[in-house]
Amino acid sequence: MYTGLETINGSIYNISLPLGSFNESDVQTLELFEKLLQFTAYTNDNLDDFFFIMNGVLVLFMQVGFACLEAGSVRYKNVGNIMLKNFLDSLICSIVFWLTGYAIAFGNGNAYIGWTWFAGVNFPDNLWSKWFFQYTFASTAGTILSGAVAERSTFIAYLSYSLFMSGFIYPVAVHWTWTYQGWLKQLGFIDYAGGMLIHGVAGTACLVAAILIGPRIGRFDKNSKNSFSSHSNALIGIGSIIILVGFCGFNAGTLSNFSKPHDGIIATIIVRNTIMCGAGGALTTLFLGKFGAFNDKYWHFEFTVNGGIAGLVASCAGCDQFSPLESIIVGIFAAFIYTILHHVILYFKIDDPLDSSPIHMGCGIWSVISVPLIQHGGIFAHPINEVLQNLMIQIIGVLSITAWSLCTCLILFGILHLLNLLRCSEKSEIIGLDVASHNQKMYPDYLSNSEFVDTIRHGTNTNGQVSVMCATSM
Repeated sequence: MYTGLETINGSIYNISLPLGSFNESDVQTLELFEKLLQFTAYTNDNLDDFFFIMNGVLVLFMQVGFACLEAGSVRYKNVGNIMLKNFLDSLICSIVFWLTGYAIAFGNGNAYIGWTWFAGVNFPDNLWSKWFFQYTFASTAGTILSGAVAERSTFIAYLSYSLFMSGFIYPVAVHWTWTYQGWLKQLGFIDYAGGMLIHGVAGTACLVAAILIGPRIGRFDKNSKNSFSSHSNALIGIGSIIILVGFCGFNAGTLSNFSKPHDGIIATIIVRNTIMCGAGGALTTLFLGKFGAFNDKYWHFEFTVNGGIAGLVASCAGCDQFSPLESIIVGIFAAFIYTILHHVILYFKIDDPLDSSPIHMGCGIWSVISVPLIQHGGIFAHPINEVLQNLMIQIIGVLSITAWSLCTCLILFGILHLLNLLRCSEKSEIIGLDVASHNQKMYPDYLSNSEFVDTIRHGTNTNGQVSVMCATSM
């Protein structure tokens, strides 16, 4: 009997064959067996590629969710500007990530940066599915930033931060964490699906940009609260549901393959935990609002949506290992973190129209911190020295990635600010970026009438009289 390891189509198999002469039937059997192994290998590769592509499409579809969420959260006069930016995000990122982003993130290099495969030179064909999935992640990082500077940033500023976020800032942090050469990876830092890499990096950029660009005109005047209200809760609701669906592909796709034993179980656990974290965040924020955490005691819509997204963000780092209860707990803490940071930025008069920095920076940091504290029982099931050691590694990762995003974004937005390219003119901001930047209105003229808008919101016109205009004009 011959027993040995044979390599067929790049895969190694343990084969046992009887010694002696082979008849024609034996030869045909061996040929059939080899073809079967080749078919299996090809099928596994195709299945893994399909898994990458389908989850990448779900992440790309999140752009629709972000577009609706952002467009609904701003005033009607800036909706077209927001929609155009969200449309262009993915397209611009595809070119930049091909030119530099993937090479810096996943190319061979040192512990800090990659330097092979720029512009796809010598790029292996079997890695394009991975490129596509990772490109959708890079696109998400750029999209998050647009909400923090909505309604007052120039289009030049948008193009600049979209290019640099997708092509350099985000990829460097990825190389540190997700490649075996990366120094944080070697240290033992855990961020399974980009809680810190994507959301923490983008959230930090949001905070820097919001501070440097300044608040919208009149945003913190005592009597201006209603004038900055979201113009369409329906768009916000639709967008948040799409984001919820997209997060399932966002986290599950990080598994990278679907052909190995138990991959289906792992993917199912990831999706389950993602939804559970979102549920914990949304429900906690819902009840916090009812108990007065947002200044009045109602079942708040927008804050609940943001709390749910905060929970989804918090799920990223440990979604492959949490239990259902642990996932809910992570989401609950995310809701409290979001609520506290929401009030903190308002106290310092930082204008972030979509609460991007509290959600993505605050809960992105919490995502990686929660891994040693909660995963597999956390502090209740492991020796305290082990927990503290793992926690210290996570904190080093948080501080390093935050510092990287902070410094690079200070340089980027600082230069734009000095060149007077960061913020649009006062006139453009007042008339709205749809007209000022694109010479186009997203809504008919009668919807731009201030009396009509006041009627829609409150059921009365500017004289305080009840009106049926909304019923007759729509």
